Amino acid sequence: MRKLDRLFMVSALAAALAAGACSESTSPGATDPVAVAADIGGLSTAFTAGVGFQSLNALSSSFALSAPAAGSAPASAPTRGPSRGAMLELMQRLGARAPAAPLALFPANVLGRTFVWDTSGGGHYRIDSTVSGAPAAGVRFWLYYVAAGSSMPSVPLLPIGSIDLVDQSTPQANTLGVKMLYGDPRQAGGQTLASYAINGVRTTGSFTLSAAGYIMDTTNHQVTFGLSNALNTVDSTLRIYDTLSAATGAQVWIQMVDSGFAQAHSLQLNDHYQRGGTTVDVTGIASETPSDSTVNVTFKFNGVIWATVSGSESAPTFTNASGQALTIAQQIAIVEILAGFLDIFANASVVFAPSALVFQ
Repeated sequence: MRKLDRLFMVSALAAALAAGACSESTSPGATDPVAVAADIGGLSTAFTAGVGFQSLNALSSSFALSAPAAGSAPASAPTRGPSRGAMLELMQRLGARAPAAPLALFPANVLGRTFVWDTSGGGHYRIDSTVSGAPAAGVRFWLYYVAAGSSMPSVPLLPIGSIDLVDQSTPQANTLGVKMLYGDPRQAGGQTLASYAINGVRTTGSFTLSAAGYIMDTTNHQVTFGLSNALNTVDSTLRIYDTLSAATGAQVWIQMVDSGFAQAHSLQLNDHYQRGGTTVDVTGIASETPSDSTVNVTFKFNGVIWATVSGSESAPTFTNASGQALTIAQQIAIVEILAGFLDIFANASVVFAPSALVFQ
């Protein structure tokens, strides 16, 4: 993980501050930063808390349309872990291989086929010709229960759902339709946990990967999203624009520009949260050189500057609009809100996992 990931998460600082937390007021007006942080966190965990997306995150690196060659290692997972570097690596890989014009995403011999885990010890998926129900214009992969920290299904196998991948390409873009079902795939039906489309567009000097649709957990808590990652393939600048909204009324949009992957590296932030009459805006920039990392980020509550975090990675300062030091509780609130925005980007990226199967 690069320094800027550690800098913005401020994990060590958060742990130190938590020991001295107090219950005093932490924001202007009636805004409750703890509730804001929880709302933002709920949008993030919607992508990770359910067993369906946990299984997708763990097993997507094993998705393949044919058995791997003997002795070959499975592909690395494309978006695992809270790191912007993981998305950059995926974008660079797909951008280099994506076709310049829309093509058929699946070979004809796999259309309508279902892929299940190979229990013979191969550690990969295989076609099961005895299983029906896969989409005619695509394929189906069964999802299985996966133990924490593992990238393989637990044994004995416990199927917990399936994911349908459908070619929905147009003359304008390669489009992969994704539908995730929760429930034993050996039985008809199942609860729809996600329905969205992934678009991959390559032009001279750029590659854009976007996704739009919805996800929900098994209690029908739904989050609607639109995610966009645009890579400049010349200088590796990555522009991120994500929007999310929950049935609770919480809305978030995230804008990041990640650039300079040689000697100097910078990350620009422009993040926004709103629910009812409450708004929170986080804007600023962090930079990294071989010798130092610095941050300068401003927080606004309901349009009013609340706090600024600035300085070096090792000793950032937290001040209010008047330049006075923030309380411990206020500093904790800043850390949690900022970490929540970053977690949304990292965790929502799991929806792109199936793209590695076809956009290459």
